[in-house]
Amino acid sequence: MNRRFQCIARNHHTWWKTTCRALFFKKSSFQPLPWFGVWMIAFPSCMNITPLQAKPTSHPTPQRAATVRAAQRTSLLVKPSTHRKVVVGKKTAVVGKSLGRTRPATQKAVKRKVFKRVDCHGRMRYGKFCLGRVIGPRFSRQILRCPHCGKSVQVKRLEKPWKPANYDSDLRPYYGHFRQKDRIWVCRHCGYAAYRRDFFRPYHKRTMTDALRAVRRTFTSYKDIPASYRFLAANASYVARGRNAAFFAELFLRAMWSAREEKQAKSILSFRRAAILATRLSARRKLFPLSKQPIRFFQLADMLRQEGQWLESTYWLEQAYDALQEARKVKTKVKLGRFLERWILQIQQHISKKDKAVFLLDENLKRKQR
Repeated sequence: MNRRFQCIARNHHTWWKTTCRALFFKKSSFQPLPWFGVWMIAFPSCMNITPLQAKPTSHPTPQRAATVRAAQRTSLLVKPSTHRKVVVGKKTAVVGKSLGRTRPATQKAVKRKVFKRVDCHGRMRYGKFCLGRVIGPRFSRQILRCPHCGKSVQVKRLEKPWKPANYDSDLRPYYGHFRQKDRIWVCRHCGYAAYRRDFFRPYHKRTMTDALRAVRRTFTSYKDIPASYRFLAANASYVARGRNAAFFAELFLRAMWSAREEKQAKSILSFRRAAILATRLSARRKLFPLSKQPIRFFQLADMLRQEGQWLESTYWLEQAYDALQEARKVKTKVKLGRFLERWILQIQQHISKKDKAVFLLDENLKRKQR
């Protein structure tokens, strides 16, 4: 049997292909054959039958070999593996074949483009291209060690200061992709949180541990810790540090801004009321320096306007204007002082209309600052 199969494989391998197509590929152009016909095609030598299409595969005669060698010398017959492509205008052809019928180059002949990983530094990435310009300040991600529990903390660090593009009515700056909650560095394991400037400052560890029990939460299950949890943890940490009401007024104000960025209505309301109470208390105790009084009074007036307290909002607008005039007499530099008078008029117009909505201040401020 082995000898028979060797004979078939050597001399009649083409008829095996025909047999397989006839047996298994009935939907093709070949029609299924009866078993007798299959046996005739598969074993023609055993049945003493020579098929009509069978051709002897013996070695070429000396005359045929000489013809093949002459054709190879004249480049009329070239092996397929040695074909080379020649560009003729916008068409391609194969060396060794006729250039009469040429086909245009297809996309298969073009090399595949390899997309490498591109660092867009905060911009959106589409394939290998960076879309647009960098909006907002550049920042870098770093892994630090928590000073309270000793575990790793991943934080965002600003590379350089950035001038905001615009302001909300309560002076929330627009920093692009860098958000307000990124200013708070928080540990996912123990809940310790603080600003960058205070994260590694010394503190009383037992007092900090007792204060962090009010949080009663670990943030290991969050991929991105929400803003409300960050600022509540920071509030507990700064209570242990013993900060005054002026500091908490700014902290709750940033917490309200961060909740607005994440569109959390309940957190916006709670943080706004906490910021109003802390700012009132700081103003009565005169904890704000003269350089910050106009801005803090202006922000307090706008938060009261958002709460619908029109009369008190008007009162604090007047206090902001008086503090600005007093700072100018003493030649004290006030941040955004040259735009504050116009903004006070804008807030007064919204108070007269009883409008509680947050709106954008003058959009042309960026051009004037330049």
